[in-house]
Amino acid sequence: MRKKLYQMLIALVLSLSLLVTSVGCGNGKQSDSEQTLQIYAFEQGYGVQWVYDLAEEFKNQDWVKQAYPELEVSITDNELANFAKNQLDLGAEKNTYDLIFGTALSDYAGGEQIANLTETVYNKVLPGEELTYSQKLKDSVKANFVYHDRTVADPIDEYYMAPYQGGRTGILYNEDLLAEYKIELPRTTDELYDACVKIKGMGKAPFIQADDEAYWNKHVMQVWWAQYEGVEGYNNFYEGRVIDDDGLSSFNAGIFEQEGRLESLKVMEKLLKRSSDSNSTTENFLHSSSFGSNNYMVQQTSFLGGTGVFHINGDWFDDEMKERKADLLEHGGKDYTIKMMRTPIISSIINNCPDDTIADDAELSALIKAIDQGKTDLKGEGYDVSQKSFDKILEARFIVDGTSAGVSGVVPAYAKGKEIAFDFIRFMATDVGLGVFAKATSGATLDFKFNLKAAASDVYDSISALNKDRIEYFNSDMYEIQILRSPSSFALVKYGNLSAFADADYFGRFTEIGNTKTAQQFYDETKAYWTEDMFRNALSNAGKI
Repeated sequence: MRKKLYQMLIALVLSLSLLVTSVGCGNGKQSDSEQTLQIYAFEQGYGVQWVYDLAEEFKNQDWVKQAYPELEVSITDNELANFAKNQLDLGAEKNTYDLIFGTALSDYAGGEQIANLTETVYNKVLPGEELTYSQKLKDSVKANFVYHDRTVADPIDEYYMAPYQGGRTGILYNEDLLAEYKIELPRTTDELYDACVKIKGMGKAPFIQADDEAYWNKHVMQVWWAQYEGVEGYNNFYEGRVIDDDGLSSFNAGIFEQEGRLESLKVMEKLLKRSSDSNSTTENFLHSSSFGSNNYMVQQTSFLGGTGVFHINGDWFDDEMKERKADLLEHGGKDYTIKMMRTPIISSIINNCPDDTIADDAELSALIKAIDQGKTDLKGEGYDVSQKSFDKILEARFIVDGTSAGVSGVVPAYAKGKEIAFDFIRFMATDVGLGVFAKATSGATLDFKFNLKAAASDVYDSISALNKDRIEYFNSDMYEIQILRSPSSFALVKYGNLSAFADADYFGRFTEIGNTKTAQQFYDETKAYWTEDMFRNALSNAGKI
């Protein structure tokens, strides 16, 4: 079976290398006019079917037919990361796209190449609904797209980009294997470590991860950091802001004293430590195939097949892997139930609570369990805490990492079909549009105030357990999800080159056999690297001083 599975995985990789999407796929370019909408979509984990389905539904709307009686829609898609930028750089004479869904387009915000969406999209009421686009977009996500003119003393919020991805990233797990190994879903990072020790002791691999996709860096480290410091503390770091004991704030290099960054790295160090002793049950938690030349699709396919119990990824996993899963099942593989856990809370958070009422990890776990059950009592089975401690853990339980910040839809300022493009973006945010997107992406949802279960129960019933769990979590009545801002959305990062760590290769270092570089060293090196002069220069470049 192992040999057959290996051969199948190799075949899959070879087949993937042959899949090339032409630049002119889809309907091809049509005539360029005010009644034509030409769309480009960059294909990533969520695929591109969503844009085709949205376009069809958009054309069928009565208000669209009335506004654009001769509407034609042309769609182009490919996997070329720089295609969107290249089209914008071509300018009005050569680029005829009216709506471009691409990646890393924030540099164009505030310039002459793309349209300001503040009044044309964000402040407009959505078709058939009562909320504006801005009101319906989750507040914690909106901050990723705001633009401030650094040359103005008191800049207003402006928007040049719109999200076309969303969802959640975190730790996927094989529910069937956890049940087989009699392991309860971890609620704290200490419990996650203990689960890994138990799994490794049984001769199994706790984690499987592609060496070329350092999702640990992107999707869990910053969540543990924000849990420890709180969302405000996390944001303060990237704002360059230090709050003193009197509640006064100032811009200074004291941000590098934040211990949450160190504590989160300590968790990674503990879980990722790798040595030459293959018999160790307290390290080498990553499956050996995670290293070498295997790419991420191979490792994700292996995870689907039961190799490894945990895997860092996002809610695009279902859609991205549906063909691989069908292949596995056709070849006799087991249909495992894959879900995404709520990211375990960093155990050291008890050292940064407003008081000392949480005694140990067991009490922390008991409190988290109560919160997951929707309880608000300060005293319950296994815990007795203050209101401040309860609130701290409650916030931490609802901090997640999202995917919307790095990708965005933009409208070229000179586009002939820009009015249609504005309306298309607004349509995407309606309940109808959001339902179409969810159906096309196997249950993934955009970051708007929208409950798929309530709005389109037929679509909800058809999706996987992974996305059903995520949707229930995102629409909790107990507390609003806090989606972390992307570092790239902060002016100090974008213009001042601020980084959480001077050497960001912590995933690679921790997984090197014989590595001696510790989390503490990463932390200390960063503090030494960011001198007061360097930091003030960064503040100046970001328009902070």
